[in-house]
Formats: sequence, structure tokens, C-alpha cells
Amino acid sequence: MKTFHQSLWRLIIGAAIVGFLPAFTAKVMAQKPGPVYGNVRYEDDYSFLNNAENRGNDLFNSLKKIPVGSNVELTFGGHYRFRFERDSNRRFGASNPQSQSFFLNRLFLFADLHLGNRVRLFSEFKYAGITDNELPAPVTAHDKPDVQNLFADVWLLSTERSKVGLRAGRQELQFGKQRLISPLDWVNTRRAFDGFRVMTNLSGWKFDGFVTRPLEFDPEEVNNADESQTFAGIYAQRQIKAGSVSAFYLLLKEADPIIRDSKGAPGDFRYHTLGLAFDGNSRGFDWSTEAAYQSGSFGSDDISAFMVSLDGGYTLSKLPMKPRVGLGCDIASGDENPTDTKKQTFHQLFPLGHAYFGWADQVGRQNIRAISLLLTAKPHKRLVAKLNAFKFDLDEKRDALYNAGGGVVRRDATGAAGSDAGSEIDAALELTINVHVGIQLGFARFIPGDFIKKTGSSKTHTLLALSVPVKF
Repeated sequence: MKTFHQSLWRLIIGAAIVGFLPAFTAKVMAQKPGPVYGNVRYEDDYSFLNNAENRGNDLFNSLKKIPVGSNVELTFGGHYRFRFERDSNRRFGASNPQSQSFFLNRLFLFADLHLGNRVRLFSEFKYAGITDNELPAPVTAHDKPDVQNLFADVWLLSTERSKVGLRAGRQELQFGKQRLISPLDWVNTRRAFDGFRVMTNLSGWKFDGFVTRPLEFDPEEVNNADESQTFAGIYAQRQIKAGSVSAFYLLLKEADPIIRDSKGAPGDFRYHTLGLAFDGNSRGFDWSTEAAYQSGSFGSDDISAFMVSLDGGYTLSKLPMKPRVGLGCDIASGDENPTDTKKQTFHQLFPLGHAYFGWADQVGRQNIRAISLLLTAKPHKRLVAKLNAFKFDLDEKRDALYNAGGGVVRRDATGAAGSDAGSEIDAALELTINVHVGIQLGFARFIPGDFIKKTGSSKTHTLLALSVPVKF
């Protein structure tokens, strides 16, 4: 059994190695201009290399936009991420051991081939691993060499004002602020889908339509799509003076009878999600709002659920460290009466809950009312300090508390345990060494409320995490 001190020494050695990176990449740090890396790497921007004078500024530029024929370019890239975690009382004291330290590593490598302006082939492969864990590893923590992205783009129309393209194959999906659709970068393996996507840009509107099947993770074998489940939708977005507006329709359908309705009968489900979003900033203020309504069927039950998210803040840009004060409010409906034929629990689909409900990941966008306060400052142009506080309450007492993955944490069908789920305090430091290397240190402390205390063990959950992502 690995002790905390053994893990700590390994962490110190790893941090010392990382300490040499700034010196090794000093030339890169002075680079202007440079690449813009996307959270989904097929959206990377290397347009700065259209100016040949910029190519010599970065060690990795030799891997980008390599001419391999007449009007044919090939780009290589990827990322490596190391993360250390010290997790205590994730199940509020119900697991043995109650605390553990472990290491997560992952490597993603991609090749991007452009055949003129009309055809593109993109492939990305991954390896993800976990070591020193004493509790069973979640399925998303490790994966033998596997395919993350493998798709072809064909642009049927491509002009300065209009574009229409088709994408086919395995692909990551990311829309809006990732509240409902995200590749989920926090987990070690990331999320992907198999299917088709139509991409258009007409008269200032960007339209995306897709029909896909989610991947089922198998750490030992090649990941394959869930043939019984369909995830499809239409997402429209337009840039306006103050920011952007979006509208979307999403369908999540399960063909196999994997659930049980209010009568206990096995059945399938069909969620229709209709939503709007508005994001922007002006004169120091920033905001992000999103609302969605769900209908459909859950076995023989009818679905009627909703979510609302309101986030905003103000940056005092003239003060030292440019502090920002932010407030957030998130509501996702729960089931008022689990025994009737109306299913009211919002389905969070494929989200990045980690960004909205705290590092501890004890809370997801289902049956929850959350209020948050975020304080941000920049002690240095490369360093961001964050302090976040949350208060969580169940939307409906007789429904469950759901975690970031949609799993049930606790439930009291009588409602006697109340709605006070708990509170959380997060602190984080994010250091950008250069465009390629960063360091993130975070701490989370989830304090159980009366609902947790009255439904089982209720020790305070703490999480310490150090991440070092390297992109190239």
C-alpha cells in the first residue's frame, strides 16, 4: 500500500522536473504571435503561420502546416497531462480506505491533413492511465491506446460569406459554455461520439446539426459506440455586438428497456431538450445565461423538466491584480413525486459540471439549486487566483442528490431528510508558463448539509489536485 508520504515525494520530484520547462521553452515564451489551442484540438488556429516570418519563433512550428504536395498540408500535435490527486472521504466516510492519493497520466496525439480547402482528415489517438489508487478506478480514469477522433470533413460550399460542410466519423462535441455538451476535459479519457455532423455558416448564423451515438468506455478494449442510444441535435449561434445568442434542440433516445418507470416496469426513454443562451460582456460586466426545457417519455411516464443558469460578474480592471467578483445561480428541476407518472428530474445530458458545481464533483445539474460566489485576481499576468463558494440545496426533497456524472449520491424518498445538501469552498491557482505549459493547483472542501447527515455517513470531503498540462 502506497503511503501519502511516498506519493508526496513522487509529486515533489515531478514538480522539480516540471520546473525545468520554463528554461527549456524560454524562446517559446517570447513568441508573438503564436498558436491558439482549442479545448477540442481540431479547432486549433495556426493562421499566424501564413506569415513565414513567424515559423521560426517556436520549436513546435515545424510540426504545423507542413506542405506535402500541391495545396496539401499536414499538421501534427497533441498534449500530455500529469495530475496528482489526494482525495479524502469522497463517499463521506463510507468507503475503505477513506482517503487515497493517486496519479493520472494521459497522452493525446493527432494528425490533421488538409487536401486543399475542401477536404480534411483528422485523427487523434490517446492513452490514459492511473497509478497508486487503492480504491477501484472509475472507468473514465484509464484507457489503453484508443481512438479519440477519427473523422473526415468535406466542404460542399466554401466562400467568404457562406460555408456548408459534412463531418463523418468519431468526433468530440462541444457547444456553448459546455453546460449540456462537452468533451469533459477534467476526466482522464475525455468524451467522444460516433456519427455525422453538418456545419454551416450562413448570413452571420452558425448552424450545426448532428446525429451521433455516445461511446461506451472499455479500458481494456477499443471503445465502441452504444448502438442502442442516439444523441442528436441542432445548435444555432450568432455573434452580436454585446456577445452571442444561441438556440438549440437536442434529442437523447434510448432504444433498449434499461430503466424502470414509476410503476416499476422496464422501458426506454426519449428526452427532447429545447433551450436558449445569451453570453456577453460590456464595460467591465460579463454574463452567461442559459435555460432549457425537457419533454418526452420515460417508460410510460411523461417528462417535464427544466434548467436555468445565470452567471455574471464585474472586473475592476483599474485596480491592482484586476479583481473580478462573480455571482451564479443554477437551478435544475427535480421530481416532486417519484411515484406519479410525471418525470420531472432534469437530465444533464453530456456536461462539464466540474466548471459550474465545484471541484469536488459531488453535485450535478439534476434536482439542484446552487448559489455561488467567485472571486478572481491576477497577482501576475501569468497567474490567476480563484476562490469559489457554493451553497447547494435539493430542488425537490423526495428526489436524489446527483453527482457530476449523473449518479445518485443519496436519496430519501420520504423527504424527511430535507433539502440542505451542503456547501463547498474551492481555491485554485492557475499559472500559465507559456502557450504550451501550464500548472493548476486546486483544493476543494465539501461540507455535508442536513440531507447528507440524515441519510448516512457525513464526513467532510476534501480534494487536492495538481495538474500540469503540456500542449504542442
